[in-house]
Amino acid sequence: MQSDLLLRPFVSVAGIAPPHFEVLSVSTRSALGRVVEVLGFFDEHLPGPFKGITGVTLGLAHKTSYDESLPWDLLCALRSRDIAPARVGLEVSESVVRNDTVWQSVVPGLADHGFRVGVKYYFADSAGFDVLASPYISSIKTDPRVIKGLARSKPARQYLRGLKTLAHALDKSLIVEGVDTIGQALWLEAMGCHTFQGDVYGPAMAPREALRFVLEGRQRVAPTIIRPAVA
Repeated sequence: MQSDLLLRPFVSVAGIAPPHFEVLSVSTRSALGRVVEVLGFFDEHLPGPFKGITGVTLGLAHKTSYDESLPWDLLCALRSRDIAPARVGLEVSESVVRNDTVWQSVVPGLADHGFRVGVKYYFADSAGFDVLASPYISSIKTDPRVIKGLARSKPARQYLRGLKTLAHALDKSLIVEGVDTIGQALWLEAMGCHTFQGDVYGPAMAPREALRFVLEGRQRVAPTIIRPAVA
């Protein structure tokens, strides 16, 4: 595995989901072309319980041009290694999903082929209900600014609680981005949020460190006993 990739973990309370990492490219080479390589690396080096289930997510840059062949090209690459599309998540910004005519075709195509399509930075892009309610969107990732003042801001807590309730009602997973302190993690657990990204649980790491991360069980977070009172 080349050293020009970093993997940023998703962490779930009580281990309610398989190990999962966001793929970040630190070179000019597109991370999109590395999906098969990363998943093959995990299947080769992780023990049996994690083979075939450890997944990856890619954030697709909104300034990059993709065409309607993307779902089929990616599917063919995965089939060459017998990798299920459900192990791959693709995140796009809400503004692209709403306004780009190509993506209005690409997103349904990705979902129809079995890929998990998510919306990232939900909040910064003037979030719309039509995107949240789309049957092709499987997850919502909050903008990091949402939790910055969580302990001090009742409106921020109300917004996040409402978004969690709505996402759950629409069968979407909610990923809270930017969890950088234990205090933020405690608030989120108290509010019933279960999937996080942030430096408090694991910064971006090299692929071999990601293997150790999984083997040590760090992708699973035991719920805390003492929690803040949530208002």
